Amino acid sequence: MLFVGDVRLLSRISDIKAEQYKQYMQYSFAVVINQVDKGDVMTAKAITPYVVKHVSGIKDYRGESVVSAILRDSANRRSIEELLTKIKS
Repeated sequence: MLFVGDVRLLSRISDIKAEQYKQYMQYSFAVVINQVDKGDVMTAKAITPYVVKHVSGIKDYRGESVVSAILRDSANRRSIEELLTKIKS
């Protein structure tokens, strides 16, 4: 199972939600944290190597535009490539 969470994984959220996230993470072979602000990347990397930073400048929200905007960032591209390598192995 792949678990994709957002920045709420980094913040102190309700104990019930934190417990749910902990269970999801425990049973996942990989955890991705999505929409991380630039200042929170190091905190996110302490949890998982698969961090996707929040991007701006998306002109429309069709698949190709979103993917293109995300992959323009070299750290995002590297994180996604590492995740794909893990999935393929």
